Amino acid sequence: MPIPVIGPVPTPRGHPIPVCRRQSPKHWRGELVSRRALLVGDAGGLVDPLLGEGIYYAVRSGRLAADAILAMWRDSARRLEEYEEMAIREFGTEFRIAARLSRFVYGLPRSWHRWAGSRYPNAYRRVLERYCQVLQGEETYRSLWLHMVRKLARPFPPRTNA
Repeated sequence: MPIPVIGPVPTPRGHPIPVCRRQSPKHWRGELVSRRALLVGDAGGLVDPLLGEGIYYAVRSGRLAADAILAMWRDSARRLEEYEEMAIREFGTEFRIAARLSRFVYGLPRSWHRWAGSRYPNAYRRVLERYCQVLQGEETYRSLWLHMVRKLARPFPPRTNA
């Protein structure tokens, strides 16, 4: 049975997703909680700065918000601002490092990536494999960044204070 056409198909529109791109998660202060409203997921800018992925962060921040609401409901001395503190603790370091990586990855021209992939194919492949491990949850941005820094620092002698 064919699907009836009811009217013209609207022109698709997109909107930018607010991504946590700043160096420090401290910019969240006062942005995730406003009186009795809590912003979770995309609405709170809780989107992976490197990938733009937000489903995990929407679900996880929703759970954190629910925990804060329940804690306040059970104990009137608790505050909704605890949600923001939990979100910063949970996502802050990873978002800060992912933002740093995104500036590196997206800040270089495609020609640089092509050159690096052809000049250093094994190293480039290993970086991409580790990146895939981040996507699969087997690695964090923090461990990926530390690995990259150690690898990049190897050819240079350690600094000595003279």
